[in-house]
Amino acid sequence: MKAIFLKTGLSGLLMAGLLIIASTEHANAQTEVDERAVINFDKGLGFFDPDSVFGLNIRFRMQNRAAMNTISGSNLTPDNFEANVRRLRLRFDGFVGNTDFTYYLQLSFSRGDQDWDNTGFPGIVRDAMVFYNFSPNFYMGFGQGKLPGNRQRVTSSGS
Repeated sequence: MKAIFLKTGLSGLLMAGLLIIASTEHANAQTEVDERAVINFDKGLGFFDPDSVFGLNIRFRMQNRAAMNTISGSNLTPDNFEANVRRLRLRFDGFVGNTDFTYYLQLSFSRGDQDWDNTGFPGIVRDAMVFYNFSPNFYMGFGQGKLPGNRQRVTSSGS
């Protein structure tokens, strides 16, 4: 009789344990976790993972040019008109895995901005950099891009 009681006691204890485990899993399942990416429009269109594992920011820039040519310097009658897209750029920046490792990619889509006429082939990639941030004020970058303090960077219309 004692063995039967012991067997029933163990199975009852096992059932109680399973019931406790099932009820805690049910309680955890009731808490709603929002795992969607955070989307913001602070500096472009940004997609960020709430866990800070992934971040992507997309920016777009277009620079148009319109011109009117006259017959001569004294005769200001319009001879012809021209309009073109001087710059059409798409920029991606963000981080993957760790916020200390960031990337920056800028693509060019207008013929005049791709150096097509000088080289004979389109140079779509303008900048492609990978950075490691040692601290907020000290970082190191590898890749292709403009120098941070040069004249092009300082007088750029993209800033």
